Formats: sequence, structure tokens, C-alpha cells
Amino acid sequence: MKRLYILDFRIEHAQKLVFDENIEGIAYDKEFIRDCRENRNGGPAYTLMFEKIPVVCGGVRIFWPGSGQAWALVTSDIKNYCRAHFLVRQKLDEIIEDNDLDRVQAHVRADVPIFSRYAEYYGFKLECECKKYGPDRRDFYLYARVRT
Repeated sequence: MKRLYILDFRIEHAQKLVFDENIEGIAYDKEFIRDCRENRNGGPAYTLMFEKIPVVCGGVRIFWPGSGQAWALVTSDIKNYCRAHFLVRQKLDEIIEDNDLDRVQAHVRADVPIFSRYAEYYGFKLECECKKYGPDRRDFYLYARVRT
């Protein structure tokens, strides 16, 4: 039976993700691997797998008690996995609950509208636009989930 399942994140999972060639600025380089290591070491991190294929890598880097930064790397083939977004949101909810987080924020590239739709599905609300925020001076949006 083919199924989706969640594992603890490993760098190798991110290296096996397939990214959309039409989205400029996504590449496997030393900075990408460094960021993956920092994310993995900064808080809970997981990979959603389909058989032996990574679909989504992500987690939350904890800044200090109650606050963190969500991150995710998503395969361009995500549309082939119907339950993937549901499972990712469920895991994010679990991370927030288990770590007693009041605020989780996420920076999302402004030039790729689907990324904003993912953030909104995962329960994030748009807070502001961050002009020239990215390492390549791209604009980003800041989204957040704040527990009331």
C-alpha cells in the first residue's frame, strides 16, 4: 500500500526534494545546506515522505520560549499528494502544542503566490511585506500564527 508518513528530518531528505524549475532562485548550494542544518538543530523538524520520496521538509526553529520561525521546503510534485497539506498542518499544530508556542511566524517569498496560499492554509495570517528581505534582495511577506 502506498502511503504518506512522517519521519524526523535529515539533510538528505532536503537534498532529494524536486523543485519547480520555473521558480527562480531555488538551488542546492552551501547556503541551502547550512540553512537546513540550522533549521534541524533549532527545533523540531520533520519530513513527510511518500514511500521513499520526500514530499515536504519543515519544522519550527524556536527563538525563545513561546516563539518560533516556521520553515518548509516543498516538492513541486506536491499536487500529486492529496493528503500532504492536511498532514503538514496537523504536524504543525502538534509542534505548536507540544512546545507551548504562542507565536509562530514564517517568511514567504512575495513573488510566488502559491507560497502565500500554503501559509494561509496552514493557519498563518499576513502581517506585513518585507521589502528586499531575502538574501538575493527579493521581497517577502511575514505571516504569523498567534495564539489568543
